[in-house]
Amino acid sequence: MKNLFFLLSIFINVACATSYRVSDIKEHALKENIYLEYTLSEINKDINDKKEIIDGLQKSEADFLLEPYASLQQDFLLMSELKEKLIEKQKKIQAFIVEFNNIDEDKDRLKKNDQEFAYVLDYKKLADKQKVEVENLLNEYGQSSQHFNSISQENQIYLIDTRALAQQTMILKNQIQSSIRTNKLKIDQLQKKIDKIKSSPNKKNRIISEMKGLLRQIESESLKIHRAGVNLKKTIKPSGRIVIGPNMKSHELVSNIKEYSRNIDILVKRFNNLNKKLKE
Repeated sequence: MKNLFFLLSIFINVACATSYRVSDIKEHALKENIYLEYTLSEINKDINDKKEIIDGLQKSEADFLLEPYASLQQDFLLMSELKEKLIEKQKKIQAFIVEFNNIDEDKDRLKKNDQEFAYVLDYKKLADKQKVEVENLLNEYGQSSQHFNSISQENQIYLIDTRALAQQTMILKNQIQSSIRTNKLKIDQLQKKIDKIKSSPNKKNRIISEMKGLLRQIESESLKIHRAGVNLKKTIKPSGRIVIGPNMKSHELVSNIKEYSRNIDILVKRFNNLNKKLKE
C-alpha cells in the first residue's frame, strides 16, 4: 500500500519555537486526520474483500488448521489488528483537534505563556512519533495484504457463484451445440460439392475429415463442461457465492471446467485454420 503520510508542516519542525500560528496547528491536525480517514477507508475496502474470501471458505468448510487456509486466516487477523491500531492513532489526532477547536477564536498565535501552548508541544511529540509508527503499520499491513493475495493466486482460490456458473455452463453448452450443428451442415454441403467434382484433390477430403473430427472433440469437451457444472451445483450446498480452494471436490470441478474451456479454444482455432485452408 502506498504510504501517503503527510510531511510535517514547517511549524512542527521548527526547533525551540516560541510561538505557533493557531491556523497552522489546526490545518496540520486536520490534514493528518483526513489522511488517516482516507487510508482507513482504503484498508476497509481491502479487508472487506478478503473477509468475503475468509467467510466463503468457512461456508465451504475449509480446514483452517491446514495450509493454505491457515496462512490466509493468519494474514487476515493480522491485517484486522493493524487496522485497529491505525484507528487508535486517528483517535489521538482527533482528540487534539477537539482541543485546538476550543482555543479562543480571537487568538492568532500561541505563545509560551499561553495555557494552550502545552497542547501544541504535546501534539508535536505525538506527530513526530506517529509519523514513524503509522509508516511501519502501513508497511506491515501492505506486506500482509500482498502475502494474502499471493497465497490466493498461487493456490487458485476462487470466489464463485455456483448458480451463475451452472447457468453459464448450460448456456455455453447450448451455444457450442448450435455452432456444431451449423458447421456440420456447412461441411456436409461442401463435401457434396467436392464429391461431384471427379478431379477434386484428396487434400480437401482429408481436411474435411479432420474438421469433422475436431467438431466431435469440441462437442465432447462441451458436454464435459456441462456435466462438471451440474456436479458442482450438487457438490456445493447451499448454492450461491462461495470460495473454493485446494483439497475440495468443488475446486477440482472448477479447475476441470477451466481446462475443458481451454481445450475448446485450442480446438476451435485448429478448426478455423483448416477452414481457411479449405477455401484456398
